Amino acid sequence: MSVPRTDAPVTTTPVVDAAPRRGRPRWLMPVIGILISAAALAMVLRSVDWSRTSSTLRGVDPWLLVAGALVGQLGTLLFAARWRGLLAEHVTLPVPTGYAFIMIGYFANSVLPLRLGDVARAALLGRRFRVSATVVLGSIALERVLDVVTLLLFAVALAAFVPLPAQARFSVAFIGAGGIVALLAMILVARNPSVLDALHRRFPHVPGFSRLLGADGIVRRLIAGLGALHDGRRLAIAAVLSLASWAVVGVSIGIWLAAFHLAVPWYASAGVLAVTNLGGAIPTTPGAIGVYDYLATYAVAIWVHDKSAPLAYAFGTHVLTLVSNLVLGAACLARQHVSLTTLASEMPAGEA
Repeated sequence: MSVPRTDAPVTTTPVVDAAPRRGRPRWLMPVIGILISAAALAMVLRSVDWSRTSSTLRGVDPWLLVAGALVGQLGTLLFAARWRGLLAEHVTLPVPTGYAFIMIGYFANSVLPLRLGDVARAALLGRRFRVSATVVLGSIALERVLDVVTLLLFAVALAAFVPLPAQARFSVAFIGAGGIVALLAMILVARNPSVLDALHRRFPHVPGFSRLLGADGIVRRLIAGLGALHDGRRLAIAAVLSLASWAVVGVSIGIWLAAFHLAVPWYASAGVLAVTNLGGAIPTTPGAIGVYDYLATYAVAIWVHDKSAPLAYAFGTHVLTLVSNLVLGAACLARQHVSLTTLASEMPAGEA
């Protein structure tokens, strides 16, 4: 299919479904996110020696911090290459453009609650390439499941070197099992769409089923974004890129651990990677304030038992990540001719 120029402005024609929505109050989920973040902050801040935390922050190596951030951006480029393959049958997506929209998603996660960045990049990329945003969201859902399975593999490999705390083992097993079940369900439905037909016929009068499972229903369009599951080669490439991407991100975390002069083994970065990213899927306040800090402190404290130094690592890397996402995300917004108003307008609803 023909692809518009990557520097073309994004149209402001609405693609969202304007139908009124009923259900839980719109304020409920943000309030739950705030409560989760507040609880996480309370847990991480208790019994902290602030003088030691401050000393660790003052002693950080700034060059290693920057090096770790740059290596992390290489990981994002690999994520963009993976996304290009997952969307190949719908969009010819240049890797730099994919990288730009991923960074726009990170920007959205930093300023909007409930981790809405994936919705933002799906809607905005759908506008740019004149493709259903729900189809794009299907490819992102597959990304997330691949991420969970990949991080589970890292956690299993880590368990060969260090006995994980019971809480960490349970969390990893629970989230990892969910990821594997989700992947198997995606494969089943993507390769056997007759399952949806059977459900639709069996429950023809259930409210909303036609909109979900009809010929042009939301679920059908989501499944259209799972086309890589029909192609073993594309799926294998996506799996390899998932491993490579997260391995590079793990290297960046290792560099950051060295920047804070933390006495941890070389494989500690895999533990921090798995804990912060598997747990980071929790919908919270903008920028995962509190949740990331708790998870990073908890992960590093597996090897550094004085919580003050791990907390310094969590605070320092969190601030650096937020600043990077805001600066690079804003630059990508400008490059893609997307205003903050357009970005925010994508948040309330779905897509046509």
